[in-house]
Amino acid sequence: ETWVGRYHRQGKLSVEQANIAAELFEAASGMLSRDPLAAMVKVDTSGTYDPEAERLDRRRKFFRMWEEIPSFAQPVVKHVVLDDQSLRSMPGRLNGRHEARQLDRLQRGLDALREAWS
Repeated sequence: ETWVGRYHRQGKLSVEQANIAAELFEAASGMLSRDPLAAMVKVDTSGTYDPEAERLDRRRKFFRMWEEIPSFAQPVVKHVVLDDQSLRSMPGRLNGRHEARQLDRLQRGLDALREAWS
């Protein structure tokens, strides 16, 4: 289970926030889809498959998505969504208030991305 999944299960992230986080992760990691069978082969209308072109498309999508995340939220989004680390392991964590602040930044960052991306 990822940290995004865990925070969603605990009610700290909404369905929408968890979904946009998963989409961002997929774009960053280059997954074609969540369905492993569908990800095995993708053929365009000409019948050719170009994995390099798809990799570039995914990276382009990731960078477009990343630009929509406010700068204040980028460190925590990177830490939790892309690196799959807990809020408690954020550098500089001093107490529970710091964790709550980081959760708020994560939530607001994912909301901003979802609003811009939908």
